[in-house]
Amino acid sequence: MASRAEWKQRVAAWKRSGQTAEVFAAERGLNPRTLLWWSSTLRRPAARGTDRAADVSFAQLVPVAPAPTASARSAESATVELVLTSGRVVRVRPGFDATLLRELVSALEES
Repeated sequence: MASRAEWKQRVAAWKRSGQTAEVFAAERGLNPRTLLWWSSTLRRPAARGTDRAADVSFAQLVPVAPAPTASARSAESATVELVLTSGRVVRVRPGFDATLLRELVSALEES
Protein backbone atom coordinates (compact mmCIF):
# COMPACT_ATOMS: atom_id res chain seq x y z
CA MET A 1 0.00 0.00 0.00
CA ALA A 2 1.32 3.41 -0.93
CA SER A 3 1.90 5.89 1.86
CA ARG A 4 0.35 9.33 2.21
CA ALA A 5 3.65 10.86 1.05
CA GLU A 6 3.63 8.69 -2.09
CA TRP A 7 0.06 9.70 -2.88
CA LYS A 8 0.94 13.34 -2.30
CA GLN A 9 3.68 13.00 -4.94
CA ARG A 10 1.34 11.15 -7.32
CA VAL A 11 -1.39 13.78 -6.98
CA ALA A 12 1.14 16.59 -7.52
CA ALA A 13 2.49 14.81 -10.64
CA TRP A 14 -1.06 14.35 -11.93
CA LYS A 15 -1.88 18.05 -11.43
CA ARG A 16 1.33 19.06 -13.25
CA SER A 17 0.60 16.66 -16.11
CA GLY A 18 -2.60 18.39 -17.18
CA GLN A 19 -4.09 14.95 -17.92
CA THR A 20 -7.44 13.69 -16.77
CA ALA A 21 -7.42 11.38 -13.76
CA GLU A 22 -8.43 8.50 -16.03
CA VAL A 23 -5.53 8.96 -18.46
CA PHE A 24 -2.92 9.65 -15.77
CA ALA A 25 -4.02 6.66 -13.68
CA ALA A 26 -4.22 4.29 -16.67
CA GLU A 27 -0.66 5.12 -17.71
CA ARG A 28 0.58 4.27 -14.21
CA GLY A 29 -1.64 1.31 -13.37
CA LEU A 30 -3.60 3.27 -10.75
CA ASN A 31 -7.30 3.43 -10.04
CA PRO A 32 -8.56 6.87 -11.14
CA ARG A 33 -11.12 6.95 -8.31
CA THR A 34 -8.36 6.37 -5.77
CA LEU A 35 -6.35 9.19 -7.33
CA LEU A 36 -9.34 11.53 -7.07
CA TRP A 37 -10.02 10.42 -3.49
CA TRP A 38 -6.43 11.20 -2.46
CA SER A 39 -6.56 14.53 -4.25
CA SER A 40 -9.66 15.45 -2.24
CA THR A 41 -8.27 14.06 1.03
CA LEU A 42 -4.99 15.93 0.71
CA ARG A 43 -6.85 19.23 0.26
CA ARG A 44 -8.67 18.89 3.59
CA PRO A 45 -7.27 20.88 6.54
CA ALA A 46 -6.82 17.74 8.66
CA ALA A 47 -4.55 16.26 6.00
CA ARG A 48 -2.23 19.27 5.75
CA GLY A 49 1.11 19.23 7.50
CA THR A 50 1.47 15.47 7.69
CA ASP A 51 3.31 13.19 5.31
CA ARG A 52 2.96 10.02 7.29
CA ALA A 53 0.32 7.35 6.99
CA ALA A 54 -2.21 7.50 9.78
CA ASP A 55 -1.68 5.02 12.57
CA VAL A 56 -4.76 2.87 12.63
CA SER A 57 -5.75 0.81 15.62
CA PHE A 58 -8.91 -1.19 15.95
CA ALA A 59 -11.00 -1.34 19.07
CA GLN A 60 -12.64 -4.64 18.11
CA LEU A 61 -12.92 -7.13 15.28
CA VAL A 62 -16.33 -8.78 15.56
CA PRO A 63 -17.64 -11.51 13.24
CA VAL A 64 -21.31 -10.90 12.49
CA ALA A 65 -23.53 -13.93 12.12
CA PRO A 66 -26.23 -13.84 9.46
CA ALA A 67 -29.78 -13.18 10.69
CA PRO A 68 -31.65 -16.38 11.64
CA THR A 69 -34.14 -15.83 8.81
CA ALA A 70 -31.41 -15.27 6.21
CA SER A 71 -31.22 -17.68 3.30
CA ALA A 72 -28.31 -20.08 2.78
CA ARG A 73 -27.11 -17.73 0.06
CA SER A 74 -26.59 -14.87 2.50
CA ALA A 75 -24.88 -17.22 4.97
CA GLU A 76 -22.11 -17.60 2.39
CA SER A 77 -21.55 -13.87 2.44
CA ALA A 78 -20.87 -13.58 6.18
CA THR A 79 -19.87 -10.09 7.21
CA VAL A 80 -16.99 -8.95 9.40
CA GLU A 81 -17.55 -5.79 11.38
CA LEU A 82 -14.64 -3.45 12.17
CA VAL A 83 -15.28 -1.15 15.11
CA LEU A 84 -12.74 1.66 14.86
CA THR A 85 -11.32 3.55 17.80
CA SER A 86 -13.48 6.49 16.74
CA GLY A 87 -16.58 4.34 17.24
CA ARG A 88 -17.33 4.14 13.52
CA VAL A 89 -18.32 0.72 12.21
CA VAL A 90 -17.18 -0.68 8.86
CA ARG A 91 -18.72 -3.91 7.58
CA VAL A 92 -16.93 -6.00 4.95
CA ARG A 93 -17.76 -9.22 3.21
CA PRO A 94 -15.41 -11.97 2.05
CA GLY A 95 -13.50 -10.99 -1.08
CA PHE A 96 -13.12 -7.31 -0.15
CA ASP A 97 -10.21 -5.26 -1.52
CA ALA A 98 -7.73 -5.15 1.40
CA THR A 99 -5.82 -2.16 0.01
CA LEU A 100 -8.97 -0.11 -0.41
CA LEU A 101 -10.11 -1.11 3.10
CA ARG A 102 -6.79 0.06 4.61
CA GLU A 103 -7.09 3.41 2.81
CA LEU A 104 -10.71 3.80 3.91
CA VAL A 105 -9.93 2.96 7.54
CA SER A 106 -6.96 5.31 7.49
CA ALA A 107 -9.13 8.13 6.17
CA LEU A 108 -11.90 7.45 8.68
CA GLU A 109 -9.53 7.39 11.62
CA GLU A 110 -7.95 10.68 10.47
CA SER A 111 -11.19 12.62 10.52
